[in-house]
Amino acid sequence: MQILLYTAVLLYLQERASAEPKAKCPTRCDVSTCPSPSCPSGYVPDRCNCCLVCAQAELEPCGRKEDLPCGDGLECKQPNSKRLSKGFCRCKFRNDVCGSDGKLYGNVCQLKATSRKALQQGHPGITQIHKGPCENSTGNQQVHWLKK
Repeated sequence: MQILLYTAVLLYLQERASAEPKAKCPTRCDVSTCPSPSCPSGYVPDRCNCCLVCAQAELEPCGRKEDLPCGDGLECKQPNSKRLSKGFCRCKFRNDVCGSDGKLYGNVCQLKATSRKALQQGHPGITQIHKGPCENSTGNQQVHWLKK
């Protein structure tokens, strides 16, 4: 029994020693040193609450201690409602939406992410026209999925 306990303690200490130490937060925040990321899913404060970093996008991991929060309009969904397990960011709204660009999006979060990306590239933003398919003359509708 003592050997088992000794082995468990040794493994724990070895794991702690090999883990990368987290960088300490500065005593004063210098925002001039912060990067300027382009984030289709929105921004969240970093762990030091100094700089803005990219929030997790749809289908990115969430729910664990080291994970950043999900982006705008997204929520962390763990499989089988297990609170401490790895989850994935999902849009709170599940309806297809028609964008001002005439494209059908799987949900409003995908539309907003595409709009942010367009704005960051100097193109016009995209707004939601209505829920459901876009009305077009061909009747041929394809859902526009956000590409990373």
